[in-house]
Amino acid sequence: MPTPGTALNTMKSKIGPAAESGHPRRFPLPVAATCVYVVLSICPVLVTAASIGHTSMEHLLSPLRLINVVLVRPESPGNVGAVARVIRNFGLGDLRIVGSDVDMDGPAARLAHRSLGVLKGARFYEDLDSAVADAEWIIGTTGRLRSRRPMPTTVRSAASRIVALCSHGAGTILFGPESDGLSLRDLAHCDELIRVPQRRDAPALNLAQAVAVVGAELFQAALVPGNTPVHPSVTRGTRERFVRRLKALSTHCGLSVRNRPEETLEELGRIFVRRRFEPHEMAVLELWLSQLEWFTGMDQGASSTGATE
Repeated sequence: MPTPGTALNTMKSKIGPAAESGHPRRFPLPVAATCVYVVLSICPVLVTAASIGHTSMEHLLSPLRLINVVLVRPESPGNVGAVARVIRNFGLGDLRIVGSDVDMDGPAARLAHRSLGVLKGARFYEDLDSAVADAEWIIGTTGRLRSRRPMPTTVRSAASRIVALCSHGAGTILFGPESDGLSLRDLAHCDELIRVPQRRDAPALNLAQAVAVVGAELFQAALVPGNTPVHPSVTRGTRERFVRRLKALSTHCGLSVRNRPEETLEELGRIFVRRRFEPHEMAVLELWLSQLEWFTGMDQGASSTGATE
């Protein structure tokens, strides 16, 4: 397969003499070179797509319909319309909007070209908790690197793993408002953070651009099955129930960091909710927690409380 440099040199040799003889060029060289580079870059995906039938491709892409896109406090109706178009382009799940009353006509409808069904089917929520209540896993997007928060991975390195998560149930990917992105409170809902790498001195990507990049990476990852092995894991609800018991035990034992007790418990919760435990691992943790509750007398307190009720 020719490299982009080889293809570009071949193109120069063919276009150059035509220019010298006075014949107009059909395409400007930079545009043509860019087109060749893009084609050569996506050749692996084209080969994969050509090697499987239409039915098989639809089967491979079916997990993408379980990935819902949640826009948190979007500020531009035009961006919402463009995101609806991206969702249809890559076959993603629902469009959900949190904390914004977006006008679905005007700029939103114009930019949702041939995707009005996605736009009109958008669901609105007053708070983020309601929007992700049915999510088995939650991924957040951020461009900020914080020392006291989990380091976000690049979307390309996480794409195969995200597609594999769909085997455990539907999930969501959160995108923040255009001006400042997801807040710390928003990010606290997330099991994992991803980012789109770019130059440090460049402005942040537009909201619709960010969704498009993430959608394209997920689409490409879905076409290459088996990249990430899928292991059985307990549900998010089971992990959250375990965390509630663990927080209660921690509070009973006085576990906290001075001046920041709530932050300690929240971080403790994120550690266990974010981790995808296999059933036998969760069984061991629950046995260990039950022993600690018995040792500290919490189980007796719970029993007596239940008896009085």
